Amino acid sequence: MVLFIVEFFKYYLGIKIFFEINLKNKILIGGFLIGYIAFISICDWNTIEKRLLMYGVLMLLLMLVSEAKRITLMAAFFVITSLDEIADGILEGVNDYWIHSSLIRENVALTSSLIILIIIVFVYICKNLEWFGRKTRLYLWTKKHMEFLVILVALQLVFTICSLNYVKTYIANLKFNFFATFLSVTALLCIVFLIPFVLHMKNLNKRLEEVIAIEQRMKRLQKDYYETLLSRDKDIQKYRHDLNGHLICLFELAKEDQAHQVLAYIETLQEKLVSIQKKSYWIGNDIIDVLLNYYLPLLVEDVKIQISGQCNHNIDISQTDLCIIFFNLLQNAVEALNNMEHETTKYLQILINQDSAFFHCQIKNTIRNSINLSKDSIGTTKKNKDIHGFGIENVKEAVKKNNGLFTLEIQNGWFICKLMLKTKPIKEKTDR
Repeated sequence: MVLFIVEFFKYYLGIKIFFEINLKNKILIGGFLIGYIAFISICDWNTIEKRLLMYGVLMLLLMLVSEAKRITLMAAFFVITSLDEIADGILEGVNDYWIHSSLIRENVALTSSLIILIIIVFVYICKNLEWFGRKTRLYLWTKKHMEFLVILVALQLVFTICSLNYVKTYIANLKFNFFATFLSVTALLCIVFLIPFVLHMKNLNKRLEEVIAIEQRMKRLQKDYYETLLSRDKDIQKYRHDLNGHLICLFELAKEDQAHQVLAYIETLQEKLVSIQKKSYWIGNDIIDVLLNYYLPLLVEDVKIQISGQCNHNIDISQTDLCIIFFNLLQNAVEALNNMEHETTKYLQILINQDSAFFHCQIKNTIRNSINLSKDSIGTTKKNKDIHGFGIENVKEAVKKNNGLFTLEIQNGWFICKLMLKTKPIKEKTDR
């Protein structure tokens, strides 16, 4: 009875801590506990039968009161049971070589369960008190050395298999030899599948982290973009509010034949209007608009910007890949232009053309020095800050993934990126 209670709380807390699974229906838990105690009290079973019944009841109870899938519960049950076996082995070894206690020998299962329960309770308390501030470092270290840990586990399994095969040669028992051979073959098969699976999961996790980082970045950029639009709308409203007064002044100056003052006044109004227009850029695609309005204001004032064309149809590409493409292209162009000499004329041209089949985009910017443009990459140095080389490979991968075309050219001091992607087909509306 005591062992059942200890085991239940051990699995309950272990599942809650390590797998973040909440349990429900505490009345059912109490009913199972009372029923199990009553059944054990009246039945005449041996210790092994009672132990098997206990674990069966525990597994059934956890399945009924938990919110997790059965495969997750099986994994949790396996992990905690493995910890039990580790504690049993250590406890038996320590007792046989140092303590020599008959009480521990007769109650190894209960003692090891209590030890694991105490450890789990300690971890649970530390977690609730937020003493695990260093767990991030441990998590990052584990992620960084995942391959090493997998190889270590594989080597341990191989060592165990070799030891088992070595022992097999000294035991003249056909059944044991067959069992040892079967266990060795299955263990080696597990190693063969384990290492590629873990490496695949690591790569998949890395890609998911990159996607999440891009999505978070896009959310921040969208927020800045909307704030910029609100600021621009407010400035336009102010400009319109004062426009009537400006017209009155122009009318009076025109009546007095003050042509030069009229021209100067109009030029001032134009400069103010241009400054308002520069606060936001719009081509018709949310992702591209957000990135344009984030990066172009970072350009130094003497850069002349020209944006022409509109995106009238949806592009056949995911938002994440589209963000990767324009994020890297615009970042490289802006950094290259900002690192040019002040006396040099600087231009940035973004030309967009789209029809029902394809989306074409050309990004051109002036460059300071020649860049080593090869078939596969762009050579850069620390002294040459035209850092188009960084991120271009990501652009190529995203374009290739979406069956598009991407080319780079250098012509007469211009760095030219040409991009072509498919346009999503327009669904025609039919009358019924």
